[in-house]
Amino acid sequence: MESAQKFFDSYLREKEALHNQQRRLSESFNQKYYAEVYMKPLLDLFALRQQHPEEVSATEFSDEATRIITISWFGKIQQRSRYHLRVLDNQWEIFKKEAECPLCHGKSLNDKQGCNFCGGVGWKDFHHDAT
Repeated sequence: MESAQKFFDSYLREKEALHNQQRRLSESFNQKYYAEVYMKPLLDLFALRQQHPEEVSATEFSDEATRIITISWFGKIQQRSRYHLRVLDNQWEIFKKEAECPLCHGKSLNDKQGCNFCGGVGWKDFHHDAT
């Protein structure tokens, strides 16, 4: 079985390739329906994302799972994500993805009052919270 790091490196590569393919496929549609002045900031954002792709900043191991923290950029804003990986049927899979809390930026972990948005844990699982 491949390592968690190798699995995740492959995930990041394929995710970036998929984003690039989606952008190329939507290019003619966007040119047809959107004003150039509307699309320019989005295209600039895509270009910045290509220059600074999502990258691993930390890996945490436990008996049950592996957590990988990444950094990506949304324009000039740095975003951190935390992926939870586990082994199922002798293969790695991502079973949870969290974003660093956009309000407290993870600082609520050290604050006695806590953050009302993330519950004081510093991370938010938007996928789970949306259902």
